[in-house]
Formats: sequence, structure tokens, C-alpha cells
Amino acid sequence: MLSIFPIMFLSLLAHAILRVATGAVLIAFGIQNFRKIQSGTQHTHLFLVTICALYEVVCGALLVVGYLTQAAALTLVGYALLISFVRRSGVSTLPASTRILLAGIGLSLFITGAGAFAVDMPF
Repeated sequence: MLSIFPIMFLSLLAHAILRVATGAVLIAFGIQNFRKIQSGTQHTHLFLVTICALYEVVCGALLVVGYLTQAAALTLVGYALLISFVRRSGVSTLPASTRILLAGIGLSLFITGAGAFAVDMPF
């Protein structure tokens, strides 16, 4: 396939960019959920919001560092789909479009791996 920039050695960097950007977004949403809990604006479903916030921060940190990337990406797909089907308002701050994008990026990272600058070692 023809490419405008035929530089193949940068292909592993693309996976690293996806991994770090997705992890940063998850960490940001997790911190936002923790702030909602601390400010007292979140009264209903406090346990579920805490679990979601904790998952988002831990999974985001794993993706940023590049440790257990494929496992974190697979659980990210499950999390995005699960949150899409949970009908409780205020459980997660992730908009529908973000959940769809996170599921797609998670599938991509699960299939392709962590990319460059990851702690994961290829087997």
C-alpha cells in the first residue's frame, strides 16, 4: 500500500502513542471521578463510582507504563462495553463516544501489543 510517509521503523511508535494517550485519558477520567466523590456531588452509587474510578486510574497507569498492556487493553474493552450497558446515571463520566473509541483502541492494543518504550517483553 502506498504511503505518504513510507517510514516503517516508526510503526512501533504508533502503538506507543495510542497506549500512552489512552492511559492518560483514563487517568484523567479516574481523577475526575475521585474528585466527584470527594466533593460530595456523587451521592448515589458511591461504591460503583469508586470502583470505576479505581479501575480507570490503575488501568491507565498500566497502559502509560506499558506493563501488562494486552491484559489491560482487554479489560478496557470489557469495561467500556460494561459501562455502556449499565443504566445507572452518574456511574461513569465517560461519554458514549469516548467509550466506543476506548473499546476500539483497546482491541487494537490487544491485537498488536504495547509498541515501543513499554515494560512488556515480547514472548
